[in-house]
Amino acid sequence: MKRPESQPEARIPPPVEQPPPAPKASPAELEEARKKLQKAVLAYKDLLQSNVLSSNRTMEDNERRNNLIFSLNSLCGELDFLNAGEGLMTLNLAALHSLLLLKDEINDLKFQNAYLHKKIKPLLK
Repeated sequence: MKRPESQPEARIPPPVEQPPPAPKASPAELEEARKKLQKAVLAYKDLLQSNVLSSNRTMEDNERRNNLIFSLNSLCGELDFLNAGEGLMTLNLAALHSLLLLKDEINDLKFQNAYLHKKIKPLLK
């Protein structure tokens, strides 16, 4: 069967070159990258425990927060380069842990709010 003259010829795209695989990291390099990332994750957890309101933070506090996020991102990239997937997985687990901490805090605040509402409602009548 012949192709109609109005249809253009299908072109096959040229093959895409794959990047070379990451060099095999030594166990010492991996362990050092993991320790750096672990320290950054612990600093992030400490930051989550801070009770300072955003309006009361200083410029240095804001700069420290931004540097910590940048550091987490770069350390995860470094670990991910050394051992594919490990850096991203670590960052995901830290984020999930943070979400659970924040959810617990929100639930505590909701409970306290409901309790205080029950106490104040009779006083307003």
